Amino acid sequence: MQIYVDIMKHFDKLLRDNETLKKGKLKDEYFTRKSKLGFEELMKFILSRTGKTTSNEINNYYSEIDKLEQSISKQSIFQAREKLNPSVFRYLNQEMIKFYYKKNKIQKKNNYVLLAIDGTVLEMPLNKETEASFGLVRGHKTSIYTKTMPRCSGIYDVINNVYLDFIVNHYTTSEIPMAYEQIKIVKRVLNKEKCIFLADRYYGATDLFLYIESLGYKYCFRGKKNFYKHYLDDSCEDSIVSIPLDEKWINRFKIEEVKENALKEGKINIRVVRFNKSTIIGREIDNDEEILLFTNLSPEEYNKEEIIELYGKRWRIETGYGTLKTKMEFERVTSEKPNLILQDIYSQIIVYNQMSIIKNIADKTINNTEKYKYQININNLICLYKKWLPKILSNIKLINSILKTLINKITKNKEPIRKNRFFKRWNTYINKPPTLKFRVDGKRNPTTHKTKKGYLRISR
Repeated sequence: MQIYVDIMKHFDKLLRDNETLKKGKLKDEYFTRKSKLGFEELMKFILSRTGKTTSNEINNYYSEIDKLEQSISKQSIFQAREKLNPSVFRYLNQEMIKFYYKKNKIQKKNNYVLLAIDGTVLEMPLNKETEASFGLVRGHKTSIYTKTMPRCSGIYDVINNVYLDFIVNHYTTSEIPMAYEQIKIVKRVLNKEKCIFLADRYYGATDLFLYIESLGYKYCFRGKKNFYKHYLDDSCEDSIVSIPLDEKWINRFKIEEVKENALKEGKINIRVVRFNKSTIIGREIDNDEEILLFTNLSPEEYNKEEIIELYGKRWRIETGYGTLKTKMEFERVTSEKPNLILQDIYSQIIVYNQMSIIKNIADKTINNTEKYKYQININNLICLYKKWLPKILSNIKLINSILKTLINKITKNKEPIRKNRFFKRWNTYINKPPTLKFRVDGKRNPTTHKTKKGYLRISR
């Protein structure tokens, strides 16, 4: 429990630090006068969002810190937020995670930190400002522009369940340039830690492989079937392949340092591992496909089975996105202005990481059985943590008592971890559609379409 207490005390110092203030101001003259809603108070208010309207957020925040009579108007909130640089939340998250790795004995795999890189898209309201910042996306069935969908990239520790960084960009931005930026952040945040980067088939790029190697890191990426197809032996399940690099290929690389090293070496050595998708799921499936993995991990470090298990851990970043989108609802924003949208998104990454640290602590205190290993219910944690976060941020002295109460409460609501669990929720047929919008546990029933075969369950 002490690590969370130390992190929050460090986070409290960061909020009051002049460097944070400098990074948080869009102009030098902003946040210079003393007012009821200063820079520090504004940051705490944004972090304490619960997904309600701004008026209700104000009432909720000031009620929790026992200052309801001193609350301010929503106009004052919006005026102050327009002066705030959203990138300050990325800075705060990186500094908080840097402290977490430095002061805590984090979990590793064979002395490596496992980091997954993956992209996702969000749904945001459409107007001229968001169109310029995030781009346009047509509807599936019509050519009408209905929403903006900013492209995002996250870099996620799949063992300790924290985001080292999260970035939001225009929809047309490629995932690989964002990956370059975030790998540089990893170098700064983790310093000398040994890392293995995990990614899906959309990140397979020779220059990215060489760049990761140049920093002394390892990688395990899924590859497309046509990648290096002229150099691969289809009959070999685990082999090391030497790929020659000509000048025309190297000139397409994005980083000069990588170009120079590639010209000197003239080749790249890659280990290629082949297996079927059913192997990683743990059971037979329809339309079983072959998966190619590219890595620079040697067979002495990781054998074939360990490489497959290693790549399987990449899925945890998808689980992290699922928690952010469905459970924390961080696509529910408080404004249609891009600057405020980014504030809402980046601030919730910090809250997610703080909750993950608590979850890691709480999971260790749960008694397991011979049949199952248990974990806490994440929905319960989100509900309680968001309720008590205003108090934690406003009075750091209360943190020990609040944390004890919180862990005691959430560990009573546990759930079993079922390995190799696979349930196809979408594009499946059911006999009878649900008659209610919501289930008894509060979750929304999926949409169904009537077809000749029966009722087809779809995601939207």
